[in-house]
Amino acid sequence: MYKIIANADALKHFQKETRHTLSLWENTHAVESIKEMVEQTDIYYGADRDIFADMGGYLIIFYGDSAETEYHGFLKHYYIEKDLYEFEDTYQNGQEKVVIQLYICSNDYALAVVTVQ
Repeated sequence: MYKIIANADALKHFQKETRHTLSLWENTHAVESIKEMVEQTDIYYGADRDIFADMGGYLIIFYGDSAETEYHGFLKHYYIEKDLYEFEDTYQNGQEKVVIQLYICSNDYALAVVTVQ
């Protein structure tokens, strides 16, 4: 499964929806990094931008059994190779690992990918 996060409000809504079912929210460091990325995009490109037509990009959270397949589909859509991310941060919380990768799609468009493993 996945959730596209267009802005800080969408992240808050998703967190509220899944706070009891998605263990991602227990990983404080990963969540703070995600919030910071979304807030920065809102500041520089606008919180109410059209994420598919305007500049800035978006963050997408992949979780559950089908996460890997869906993840590759999104990268393929943007003609991006899996290993060509700009940076990667890994946050371990017990047995769970949260990986955040930033892919630069163009000079004004980026895709931040969060995988919960």
